[in-house]
Amino acid sequence: MKQFKLLSIILLIINMASCQNEKKQKNLENKKIPKNELNLEGHTFFKVTETDSGKVLLQPCDASIENYKFYKDSLYHNWGQEFDILKKIFIKQNANIYTLYGFNLNINKNDEIQIQKIKDDNSYLKINNEIFIDSIYSKKIRRIKDCQDNQEISDSISEKKDIIFNTINHVKGLQFSLDCNSKNYVYFFVGGQFVTSKLSMNTKLEKINDTEFNIYFSKPLMNPINKGFNDAEYLSEIIPIAKANHLNSKLKLIWYGFYNTKTKKRVHLENPFTNRVETESITLIKCNN
Repeated sequence: MKQFKLLSIILLIINMASCQNEKKQKNLENKKIPKNELNLEGHTFFKVTETDSGKVLLQPCDASIENYKFYKDSLYHNWGQEFDILKKIFIKQNANIYTLYGFNLNINKNDEIQIQKIKDDNSYLKINNEIFIDSIYSKKIRRIKDCQDNQEISDSISEKKDIIFNTINHVKGLQFSLDCNSKNYVYFFVGGQFVTSKLSMNTKLEKINDTEFNIYFSKPLMNPINKGFNDAEYLSEIIPIAKANHLNSKLKLIWYGFYNTKTKKRVHLENPFTNRVETESITLIKCNN
């Protein structure tokens, strides 16, 4: 009789453990991508660049357009020249935002991305707050080849180029910004001091004509240094990072990005005032009286 009771207790414990395992398994299954909601398997999404003239696919001369490729339980993120692979993907949903978790084989640690569907438009996704378009629909927006490097950069350039840096008197003492109520601005004195959420730095100026001038990076970056600028020691001081045109109390700024002397490529292409890659100039307004 005692043996029967003991056997009954053992079977009860095994049954309870089995139920708990089934519950855990169901919880894991609930974390998988709900295919009826996202259904991204087999799809590729390309990064979209917002310009004054509309949405474009900006194709660098020496890199790919940033894109995401979705597989059954993995994700391939092509940054253009480098890539990440996330394995063993699972998802958590909060309202219309999906957070995908996985193990990043490139950095050897857990990683995540956030995805948000664009209401009433299956062409686009917002991935980590950037707009991406499904490759199926990519032909409906323009593809632009960005080859700024060709006009001014060659591998034979050395850091000994003779440049005459100037004080541009008509902007001396002036501050410009997209929004004078924000803390993002460029202030000109001898050179130009950029202070934005993207970076803080001093620059030197080279006169082109009465209203236009080139802007050059002047080392070092100011503290605190943005974590994305761990290549600061390789950023050229003799290749322009931007060009400005000052006219009627406004400053039209064309941002090129920095030139990395080690990789021989343009880097940090996002305009520090908009955090986007711009194909045209942006207009900054004078904030001083």
